[in-house]
Amino acid sequence: GALIFFLVFVSDLVAILLAAFVLLYEDNEWLRKSAIKMISVIIVSSMFLVLFDTIDDVFGILDIAFGWIIDIDVPFELDRIGSYVVYAAEKLLLLSFGLKALSMGTIKAKFFDRIINNHM
Repeated sequence: GALIFFLVFVSDLVAILLAAFVLLYEDNEWLRKSAIKMISVIIVSSMFLVLFDTIDDVFGILDIAFGWIIDIDVPFELDRIGSYVVYAAEKLLLLSFGLKALSMGTIKAKFFDRIINNHM
């Protein structure tokens, strides 16, 4: 179970493939919930990263449209800072889940637990 969380530090694709294998072939409910929790964390953090990229794109479009009048950039590099914060939060959350999974435990995260219980 902990391997599912720790593999994200090596490769997201490998971790997702292992989680898919667990979901298809494993009967242990705790292990299946751990796989879904890992995938949920990756999906939610990816959605936030896409949001920050969209903000950067919007400012890029505004700069193209009005750049000849005034230089338009994302204020204080908030898109880059936000991306770093989301990336760090994802890794810290997955690390804490992985450390707790070493003893076959789990950390209660209402948002992710609600997703798991609704779709499992």
